[in-house]
Amino acid sequence: MKSFLPFLMHPLNVYKLNNSLIKIFVYLTVIFMQINYAQEGWYEQLGDTKNLNCIQFIDNNIGWTVGDGGTILNSNDGGMTWEQSNGEINGDCNSVFFLNDEMGWMTEYGWILSTVDGGNSWAYQYKVDFSPLLFSIFFTDSDHGWVIGMYSYIMRTVDGGNTWTEEQSGSNTNFTSVFFVDSTTGWIVGNDFSADEGMILHTIDGGINWTSQISGCNLTLNSVYFINREIGWVFGGPDTLLKTTNGGEDWNKNEIGLGWSYFNSACFIDENIGWAVGDFGNVIHTLDGGENWSYQESGITNRLNSVCFIDENNGWIAGGSLSEPNSGIILKTTNGGLTYIEEEGQETIPIDFALLQNYPNPFNSTTNISYTLSRKSNVLITIYDLMGKIINVAASGIRKEGEHNIVWENDNLASGIYFYRFEATTVEEQNTFVSTKKMILLK
Repeated sequence: MKSFLPFLMHPLNVYKLNNSLIKIFVYLTVIFMQINYAQEGWYEQLGDTKNLNCIQFIDNNIGWTVGDGGTILNSNDGGMTWEQSNGEINGDCNSVFFLNDEMGWMTEYGWILSTVDGGNSWAYQYKVDFSPLLFSIFFTDSDHGWVIGMYSYIMRTVDGGNTWTEEQSGSNTNFTSVFFVDSTTGWIVGNDFSADEGMILHTIDGGINWTSQISGCNLTLNSVYFINREIGWVFGGPDTLLKTTNGGEDWNKNEIGLGWSYFNSACFIDENIGWAVGDFGNVIHTLDGGENWSYQESGITNRLNSVCFIDENNGWIAGGSLSEPNSGIILKTTNGGLTYIEEEGQETIPIDFALLQNYPNPFNSTTNISYTLSRKSNVLITIYDLMGKIINVAASGIRKEGEHNIVWENDNLASGIYFYRFEATTVEEQNTFVSTKKMILLK
């Protein structure tokens, strides 16, 4: 057999081989860094794009997100890379829903579109009269689907979208979210502005007929999520959470504790574990079906519009800002959004120093400032106004390692933007960690 050694040892080929190995090494290093960084909390996968309104993954690799200005992005590697799916759509896209890696639907302003090739190409299926905004689309199988939007619009299909039937809700409502647990049983939420109340509608015949359920709430309702015919949640704002355990015959209101924050999307993987996202970068997490909620640090202050989890660890968030161009963002977690390492039978210890975003934010007089210490440290938290003037020392002194929270209250300040600076110097090593965040006082 002829030896290839002389060919490989030629200087030019050695250079090409080394160059290829370097490229492979760099690529694997990037992947390794992303995987390692993703082991805790939420981290940014994509930024500098238009506002994103909806995100959906069907497994750990394949997902889509849609947003303003015809933004339709697809990922086949868990969100590490994203590609624009279609360059011919220019309108704002509010909702996307896929049944598998090929069949999906989407709303663009007042249009309904479909794809059978994973989003490489989209076909217009239906246009609503007067072109109201369509906010949410949902399918239970390849035939049965529903779309809702402004001006009480409810549409349903029983043939995969080849034909759509407009149904009347009998209300004066801007609908915001639709969810079905099977082809017959579903719910819609929205806002009845004529009655100034949150509206919940329920159907047991696939959307032919709808009945109103008493929400007991006069606030905005933005998102509905059910895990079976009995247990479900509705989110809105400010600070609005409703839960039912009997299919919506009764809705119980729980206080989340984030003040004026609006919640725009929720996702549950079972009757206990779920997440909700909202304005000002707020992410909350529950392990007991919504009775108690913990705040998760997202690292941003923009509006978060959509959250999707495929299991208790792997999830994505999409959001942005309508007023800021190219503010769209995608966040991912591979550990349920947690920031700490917890060993069985031991106290939860932070793996690093961190200053969390205050909550609620904006706030009225009182807000919570949380931070974590991985070492016993001398802590100083100082409040500044927009001109850099020290307003108050919120905390000072030696603190042990772990999670800490202070409640900062000041009734004498005017509405505006303030900053809180966190400085922690370890007692033993004398290493210093410094972080500053913005907060908004709104009276």
